[in-house]
Amino acid sequence: MRSAHWGDRSLAAAAAVTVATAATGCGGAAVERARGSGSAVAGAGGVRGGDGRAGVQASAPDRSESEAPLTAVDAIAVLAPYDEARDEADVIRSQTSWLVPGRVQLALGGPFIEGPGGNEPLRVTLFARHGQAARVAVDLPHARFSVWTDRARLLGVMRADTRVTFRAALPQFAADAPHASLSAGAAVRRLGHEGGMVHVRYEGQLEVDGLVPASAVADSGPMHGNRGRRPTGLRSEMVMTGAAIKADMSWGSATLATVARGYLVDVVQDVDAQWMLVAYEDGDVSARGYFQRYAPPASVHYVRPPDVPPPTMVANARVASGTCLYESSGDASGGDAIGYLVGDQPVALDATSAEWWTLAVDTPWGPIAFAARGPTAQTLVACAPAGTVPASKLGAPAPAPISGP
Repeated sequence: MRSAHWGDRSLAAAAAVTVATAATGCGGAAVERARGSGSAVAGAGGVRGGDGRAGVQASAPDRSESEAPLTAVDAIAVLAPYDEARDEADVIRSQTSWLVPGRVQLALGGPFIEGPGGNEPLRVTLFARHGQAARVAVDLPHARFSVWTDRARLLGVMRADTRVTFRAALPQFAADAPHASLSAGAAVRRLGHEGGMVHVRYEGQLEVDGLVPASAVADSGPMHGNRGRRPTGLRSEMVMTGAAIKADMSWGSATLATVARGYLVDVVQDVDAQWMLVAYEDGDVSARGYFQRYAPPASVHYVRPPDVPPPTMVANARVASGTCLYESSGDASGGDAIGYLVGDQPVALDATSAEWWTLAVDTPWGPIAFAARGPTAQTLVACAPAGTVPASKLGAPAPAPISGP
């Protein structure tokens, strides 16, 4: 199990407001935003300058002004897989968010579960906010559940197709002018603010570092389909990681994009022996500019997995698909239902009282101990909505025992 620990200021502040509101009967209490360590994780990497890229002062992004508050939703219903034909009108579940895993809570006011480390984002659904705390639905192959986290750990998501602005002046704004654009649904790291603009960094096949309007980026955004490279019929050129796409045929001009994970660009025109006009486009990003064949590579950022993989649980039972996961209260009982198992799953199951159990499953945070309810291990309460999980194959007999390592 991951160790629990008290110390995250923003979530603790949100929890304090919850307690105060319950005690006084007053709603709408303000929660002071914490502008500390959480923002550095979501925007890790620092601020660049000197080559035409944005160089604004990094700060914790203030997201509340441009985003409407989320209404209360059923914490179990929101976990169901999104079906475009059936759920098109579902405003919350038709959006997607990206979370850099850190400390989380199963319930505000509960103990913290430590983050796994690294900065690899996890796709989630944002469905509640409380001050600087955000509640997100986590969809894993074997379990679906919700957690509370600091909103600073959410990456930004582009609301609409947007051209990126750079400090250095670019050629005239036209369809074929050098540019870098981000598509609706692209995830970005928010690094700071400058007036009505947000300094963002997109990290994908290309890396783009610049400014976008604050209204164009939010905690969640539209889902979109294939993110792969789009063929154009132009000749392809193989380039190395760090190849810079420039706004003009000058190394000192603005860097529009840097090749990060990809290795192919489309050649629009061979200008001379050194320079070529190139383009790239995929489902998240498009860029058009000048590439110098013999220029040294620029630095890029990488998604970093945890230095040490999270521990795994030691299973001692297999329980039925749809088994309900409750908030673990730390004593012999459980709290509200916040998730369920997908398929018959091996778990670490221990009785805590006549009808409450501790049920641990593996997650990106390591094993998380939820609560489960039922008179016996074979009759645990299920709460998965009909048709959202596979039918159990365990039947009436006791869960099949699983030997430890």
